[in-house]
Amino acid sequence: MHSSFDIGAILVVVLLALCSACAGGSSNAPSATAGPPSSPTAVTSPVFVPSPTLPAPIHTPTSTPTRRPSPSPTDTLPAQPTPTPTSAVTAVQPPTPSPTSAPPPAVRVYRTTATIATYPYQDFLRQEFSTQYRMPVWRLDWDAYESSAPRPAPRQYERIVMENAYLRVSIIPELGGRIYECSLKAAGRNLLYQNAVLKPTRWGPPEQGWWLAAGGIEFCLPVEEHGYESATPWQAEIVTTGREGRVRLTDSTEQERLRAQVDVILPAGEARFLLQITLHNGTASTLPLQFWSNAMMSAGDSPNTAPSLRFFLPARQARIHSTSDPRLPAAGESISWPYWQGTDWSFPDTWQGWLGVFAWPQAEFGFAGVYDVSADIGLVRAFPPQTAHGVKAFGFGGPSARLPASLWTDDGSYYVELHGGLTPAFGEPQPLAPGEQLRWQETWFPVAGLHGLTAAGPSGAVRAAWNADTKELGLRIWPAAPLRGIAVLSVDDREIGRAYLDNPAGRVIEIAFPWGEEPMAGSLFSLHLLAEDGSEERWQGYYYP
Repeated sequence: MHSSFDIGAILVVVLLALCSACAGGSSNAPSATAGPPSSPTAVTSPVFVPSPTLPAPIHTPTSTPTRRPSPSPTDTLPAQPTPTPTSAVTAVQPPTPSPTSAPPPAVRVYRTTATIATYPYQDFLRQEFSTQYRMPVWRLDWDAYESSAPRPAPRQYERIVMENAYLRVSIIPELGGRIYECSLKAAGRNLLYQNAVLKPTRWGPPEQGWWLAAGGIEFCLPVEEHGYESATPWQAEIVTTGREGRVRLTDSTEQERLRAQVDVILPAGEARFLLQITLHNGTASTLPLQFWSNAMMSAGDSPNTAPSLRFFLPARQARIHSTSDPRLPAAGESISWPYWQGTDWSFPDTWQGWLGVFAWPQAEFGFAGVYDVSADIGLVRAFPPQTAHGVKAFGFGGPSARLPASLWTDDGSYYVELHGGLTPAFGEPQPLAPGEQLRWQETWFPVAGLHGLTAAGPSGAVRAAWNADTKELGLRIWPAAPLRGIAVLSVDDREIGRAYLDNPAGRVIEIAFPWGEEPMAGSLFSLHLLAEDGSEERWQGYYYP
C-alpha cells in the first residue's frame, strides 16, 4: 500500500522480451539499496527505454501541440520541433531481486519527553461546551491570565518518536496530537518550525479566544481558524512497529459527538510518512464541518524564514483571505498566481505585510509545498484533491512590514503556514450527516536537491528546468518511495520523452530530454509513472522558470 514500485517477476520477463526486441541489447540499471544515501543530493541517472506498456510516441514537425490557457491571454505556445535523441535507446533488463536480500531496517517507535518553556495559560482555561458539535471548548480568561503577570517555565511533554533510515518523525499528543518534528536525517534538518516557548495568542476561533503557535503540523477542527482541539490533549496508541511504524491519535472516545482519528504511518525503506484521517459524526444532526491541517515551517538553516523561501500552490489563481499589504485587493477577491501585476507572490519575503491566500477555485492538483531555494530543501504535502479541496498559504511578509514576533514567541522567530483542508476556503463548511464517516490519506515528505518544485505525488516530487545551451528540459526527481518503472513526461498534453527508473528513496534522479524550445510559463507539466506492478501515479503542476 505504501510503495507502488515493487518488482513483479512476470512483468520483468515481459519487459525483457519487449525491450530486447526494440533495442537488441541490455545493460544494468541503477539498483536500489536498503539504506539511505550518504547525501540527500546524491544523483543517479536513469536509462532511456521504450515503454513496455504504451506505444512509442509519434512526433511530427508540422503537428500542433495541445494548448491550455496561459497566465496571459496573449501568450501562445510555439510549435515544438521533433525531439532528437542524443544517443541510441538502450534496452534494460530490470534486475531480479535475490530472495535472500535483506529487507529495509525496521522502524523504531518509542516514547520519550520534550522540554518546552511554557506560559501558565492552562491555569486560566475555562471549559465551555458546544451543543452543536457535542464537544468541549476551552476558553482562555485573558483578564485573569494577564493580571497574573505570567512568565514561562520549563515543562515536560510526552513525545512519541518514529524513526526509519531516512526520517525521524515525532508527535506530542498533549498538544493536539501534533506532528512536532519531521527531520530528513541525511540533511540533518527538521523541516517543521518549533517555537521555543508555548505562549498563547489572541488568534483562533472567537468563541475560544486563543491559539498556540507551537509549531509542527496541527489538526484543526471542527471550525476554521485553528479549531477547538489544536492544543488540547489527544490519546496516542503505538499500534505497530517493524515493517511500519503506526501511531493512532484520537481526540475522544465519546460516541455521541464529532470525533477525529489520525493514524501516523512511517514505512520502512521510505522517506515519507502518511496520515490516514477519519472523521465521524456521532451526533443526531448534520454538522457543518471544517477540517484543516496546518504545517508551520521555516525550512532553511535559520529559525526564521529566508528571502528564498517559496510557496508552491496547485492553482493559477489565489483568493485573498486576509492581508495588510496595501498593493493587494480586499479579502474575498482573487489574483492570478504566482504572478500578479509584475510581482511573484510565491515569495513571502516580498510581501509588504501579512498575507493569507487560498488556491482558487480549489486545488487543481494533489500537491502543495514550501521550498527554500537557497537551502535547497523543502516539504511537500500530497493529497487526493477530489476529497481535500483546500490549500492555504500564510506568511507574515518581509522584514520591513512584519507583525512583531513577540505576539507568539520570545525568541524573535518567524515561520510560514501551509494549510490543507476539506473545503476550498474558510466559510464554506462541508456537511457531515448523522453517523457519516469521512476518510482519506495524505502523504508528507521532505525534499532536497531539487532547486524548487514543479509537480509532486504520493511517491515523490520533480523540478523541471530549461537549459538554453543544450536545448534540453532537465528533470530532477526526488523519490519519497522506491521508484521502479517507466516515467513518461508530457507538457501541455504532448509527450516529450520517457525513461526507465529503478531508484531507492531519498536520492535525486537527473533526466534531460532534448526539446527545441522552452515551455511557456504556466504550461501544464505532467510526469506519468507506470510501475511494474501495474499501478500508476500522475504528478501534475504548472511549469514556471
